[in-house]
Amino acid sequence: VQVTSVRVGDLLIHFMPGEYFGYFSLYLKEHSVCEHTVICELSNKKIGYIATKEARKMGGYDASPSSYIIMDENAADQVLDAVKENMKKL
Repeated sequence: VQVTSVRVGDLLIHFMPGEYFGYFSLYLKEHSVCEHTVICELSNKKIGYIATKEARKMGGYDASPSSYIIMDENAADQVLDAVKENMKKL
């Protein structure tokens, strides 16, 4: 998963492929190394919706199997791991 993170002073911008559930933005802002964090979805690639494991179990809009949903149950963790690695380097 290609995730690009850029730091400008106390602003951190993450450019991430796909569309994410709100949990991701909240998590990344809470664990950010900067006071201000911006999440730019659909950057680097359009790979579909990425749901949390909990949302996938519940199903419903954007969490049920379809051609636009990333069904790999580890996709969310892979993206968060990539962002965490980027933050360590900044």
